Amino acid sequence: ASLAELLRELTGAPDANEVFASFMCHFARVRPVHALVGFVPATDAPASTSSAPGDPAPFRVTYRVRLRDGEASSEDGDAPYRLAPPADPARLPVQRGGFLSTLAAEPRPLVLSGLALETDPVLGDLVRGMRSCMLLPIFQGEQVVEWCASFSRDGAATGVTDYLNALMTANLVSLAVENRQTLTVVQRLNRRLRDQFDDVARLQQALLPQRTPAIPGLSISTSYLTSDQAGGDYYDFIPLPDGRWIVLIADVSGHGAAAASVMAMLHAIVHGFDPRGRDGADALSPGALLAYANQRLASAGLEGNFVTAFLGVYDPRARTLDYASAGHNPPRLRLASGEVRSVDAGGSVPLGVLEAIEPPVARVTLAPEDTLVLYTDGIVEAFDERRSMFGLERLDAALRECSGRPECVIDHVHSALFAHTRSRERDDDQTLVALQATG
Repeated sequence: ASLAELLRELTGAPDANEVFASFMCHFARVRPVHALVGFVPATDAPASTSSAPGDPAPFRVTYRVRLRDGEASSEDGDAPYRLAPPADPARLPVQRGGFLSTLAAEPRPLVLSGLALETDPVLGDLVRGMRSCMLLPIFQGEQVVEWCASFSRDGAATGVTDYLNALMTANLVSLAVENRQTLTVVQRLNRRLRDQFDDVARLQQALLPQRTPAIPGLSISTSYLTSDQAGGDYYDFIPLPDGRWIVLIADVSGHGAAAASVMAMLHAIVHGFDPRGRDGADALSPGALLAYANQRLASAGLEGNFVTAFLGVYDPRARTLDYASAGHNPPRLRLASGEVRSVDAGGSVPLGVLEAIEPPVARVTLAPEDTLVLYTDGIVEAFDERRSMFGLERLDAALRECSGRPECVIDHVHSALFAHTRSRERDDDQTLVALQATG
């Protein structure tokens, strides 16, 4: 029963101090241990002023614990309960004299009995009445990083089996305490990283359109679903002085802060592009803008990151979309009849791969009730439990089954994705932009 209670407390202990305290409270019930002192020989300490051959050996006390009435209490005020070595023993004060100087002079595994420790200049009342002591090395790899002096009021000699059991127990508890300390640090760092990722995700989404734009002759719906980490999907609508609109969707390779940073770079590049030619006339073309963005990204040295992008310039008066692609998934065009086609007239490599690219420009005209669907590869590359991709066939089937209205497109694609993956979690960001010509 005592062992079961001990294991429950150890596995649920919130920190290393509780691990050590729980162990000692229960261990003292079955073993005659009444005090524990950890120390390390201070081999780096300067010699004493007398420098006599018989000077007490210097040492540093790492902890002192008294076991009393089934409870463990620290003898060092705010010193932690622990058997693991301190992070920086050299910062602890150097002490000399008393029983620990004798042990530190030539530390080695020892079993001492018949002691009479009534007073000690360092340990004081902690060892008063103690009659036996085991000196246990605490290992870290091949090195002894600390010594544990286990005191008992029982004066009987301890056998070899008792010593070996104590040696094993002390090192296992030291390992458990050290693991708990490491876990605490890891949890703190994970929380910090999670907070940073949340900050990145908030900044990333702040760069996306905050409201659906009112583009004459178009009905628009969008969806932006992120994976667990901050990602690099990006879509945008940018008005031009002549009444046309830039329609952009892009996907940065990878995930996390690096992808989100590249996405922010692309946002700044696109919004900072001057659409006017040297003569002041409007000379913007999708190919020119993608070529400019590629040049800026390539010069930044993305080191393995690249960006796929589809960029169109929509003219509401003619219902035409002049477009260019840089390695992005070809959009799907759902006609008013329900037929689904690919909008793919060629393209170039993704942005940031080559120093210069010349994406070809093509044009598509939207008839009334035609719907253009832009998407990122997180849609078609979503896997089910058998690692089968969602793919273009399922995407086109979802588009044929809906009415073509943008909000219906979004709902049908999401329903089809869930039917395929059976999961609300995503390995990659999933972005959809649906544009329907209204007349």
